[in-house]
Amino acid sequence: MMKNNGFTLIEILVVFSFIGILTTLGVASYASYNGTQSVHSATNDVVTLLQSAKSRSISQVIPSSNSCVVNSLSGYEVDMTPGGQQYTLFAVCGGKMSISTAQLPYQVSFSASSTPTVFFNIADGTVTTPATIQVTGFGKIRTITVSQIGSMTVQ
Repeated sequence: MMKNNGFTLIEILVVFSFIGILTTLGVASYASYNGTQSVHSATNDVVTLLQSAKSRSISQVIPSSNSCVVNSLSGYEVDMTPGGQQYTLFAVCGGKMSISTAQLPYQVSFSASSTPTVFFNIADGTVTTPATIQVTGFGKIRTITVSQIGSMTVQ
């Protein structure tokens, strides 16, 4: 009688097939998770800039600019590019003075239906018009809602 010491070709092919399937599922799950995290991170960055605008308006921080020295500060504004990736914080004193500009990550953008401008009034941090901002990417949508009193919620 001969002793069989090894695996058959079919056994090896079955094992490698299972390894290939599991690897494919793992890579797909990671890609989905990574996309979700990009949208969540981008949404948090936008909320942080909105909160910064509200904080600056409540504390009445006057930027060191000639236009803000001559004209009184009326508030802070965050402008988004609907359908685009750019958003900017402005001080509004006579005209708009850019304070900071940021970009959303690759393949993440503002929805075309997003409110393009959120203006925070000086001293009380209220907004002139409530806003809804949608951040989309990788099949995910996050909505930022800014109420009239300036509070923000993310869904």
